[in-house]
Amino acid sequence: MAVLKATCDDRMAAYVDGVYQFAANLDIYNVQSTVIIPHKFKVIAIQCVNIGGGEGLLASVEDYFGKLVLLSDTTWKCSQVFEEGWEQATFNASSGNWKNAINVGPKPWSLKGQFFSYASWIWTEERVNTVYCRAEMPWKRGFHHYYTTSRREIYHS
Repeated sequence: MAVLKATCDDRMAAYVDGVYQFAANLDIYNVQSTVIIPHKFKVIAIQCVNIGGGEGLLASVEDYFGKLVLLSDTTWKCSQVFEEGWEQATFNASSGNWKNAINVGPKPWSLKGQFFSYASWIWTEERVNTVYCRAEMPWKRGFHHYYTTSRREIYHS
């Protein structure tokens, strides 16, 4: 098992390998939502809707042992265009609609240090109301990956 922690300014829908994940607080931007997910997931996909003011998506995944295996940063692919099946593990996000997320900074939310060490608030470069963001995991038999940030290395098991 793993734990997905996420929040979005303002509302979100979270998917793991195409399956909608129900969680409390999906429509409260300053409170994290927590979901127990399979350990060897392939893709985390989050739709985020901003209804006014600042926009941002913040997420992280920890494995069973509490090790951080994924966090929101500029490696996530985001689009402002809805595409059928975007939340599925088999979706090809190489179309021109999908670009690397941008870091929108810690303001105005001040949640980063509280819930998500090293994660970044992300969005699309175009400041639109709805974004679709996804992160794929490169799981392979015997594969070990180190997720490098400017602050430390994070082990992917």
